Amino acid sequence: MKNFILFLLLAIIPAACISDDALDGLNLTTSDYLVEPPGLASPDVIVIPKKSFPPEIADSEKFKGKEIVIAPDNLVKAGAPKIDFVLKEDEGGIALWLLEIGAFLAGVGSSFIPQLAILEALLTMLSRRKRQHYADAARAILPTNGSVDLKDAMVSVLKALGLKHTKVEPPAPPPQA
Repeated sequence: MKNFILFLLLAIIPAACISDDALDGLNLTTSDYLVEPPGLASPDVIVIPKKSFPPEIADSEKFKGKEIVIAPDNLVKAGAPKIDFVLKEDEGGIALWLLEIGAFLAGVGSSFIPQLAILEALLTMLSRRKRQHYADAARAILPTNGSVDLKDAMVSVLKALGLKHTKVEPPAPPPQA
């Protein structure tokens, strides 16, 4: 999991912040896969400081005597393991589509989710039914009766968010003679 988070920090987040043209041809690799000369002496190679990585990665046997670098294509050996910062459309396929959708959702989420969370908290304080749905969701997830019921929990959360209709049946009218 930590490697995945590290990958996100080093590969996807910079790609979302900088245009594709600026990152085209750059790769994340280690110093032993650089073409010699110039290797690390090239001004186009960016060495990522080891202190920016978690200690278990920076001090691991895999990276002893190596530096993690960002280097252009022409300075990386052919066939070297590397992470490209920009996927080409002919190489990307479904992965490129998923990355574009992820970038779009991240942009939308960073714009709207904090405000929606505040609004949801206010509405939860004001609505007894909404509080009851969230309580039902918590009861379904917590294993108090020996089982966890994720389906009921999701239904309760959807009801609390207003995405699933909850209908309160009025009492039947008394029969008339």
